Amino acid sequence: MLCMSLLFLGQTLLSISTLFSFWFACIARFFVGLGGKNISVSRTTYSSDWFIDRELAFSLSLAVGVSRLGAITVMAVSPMVYEWTKSIAFAFWFGNVFVLLSAICGLIAILIDQHVIAKSNYRRISKKPKEIKLSDLKHLGVGYWLIAITTGTWYMSFNCFIYISTKYAEDRFNMSYTSAGYLAVIIQY
Repeated sequence: MLCMSLLFLGQTLLSISTLFSFWFACIARFFVGLGGKNISVSRTTYSSDWFIDRELAFSLSLAVGVSRLGAITVMAVSPMVYEWTKSIAFAFWFGNVFVLLSAICGLIAILIDQHVIAKSNYRRISKKPKEIKLSDLKHLGVGYWLIAITTGTWYMSFNCFIYISTKYAEDRFNMSYTSAGYLAVIIQY
């Protein structure tokens, strides 16, 4: 619940930041990132409590897929909202409604989880966490490191382009902001 609260606080501050400064917006984005990334970790933990083996893999991939679908939707809808209203503040507040909807869905999931646990007498086993040392990195195989490097370099090169693709399409091809936003969605996904 704390993650969702941080995310909502950050998005609200980001919406308010349109009245203030760039640095206020940076602080707001810090809270958005803090909440959003921790929600990703919580989602993985929640899934691992309820699914095993192939079902766990499917659950995690479905969650990532839905997350990506949300990112596509934001990239497509945000330019349209801005074009309709000519207000960046309205576009941020529009996003705030969806963050609130997400928090409500998360709260409902927590309540359902607690209800099922109470009704079934399920007890989460508290295990003593294994101590992790820096020296454990040497036990990871070559395959792991190749996948990690491939993923990291792909995201670094691809995301750099995605973040500037809208402005690039506007300048290079004389596209409108909205059309350039649609192009970025097509390129990214």
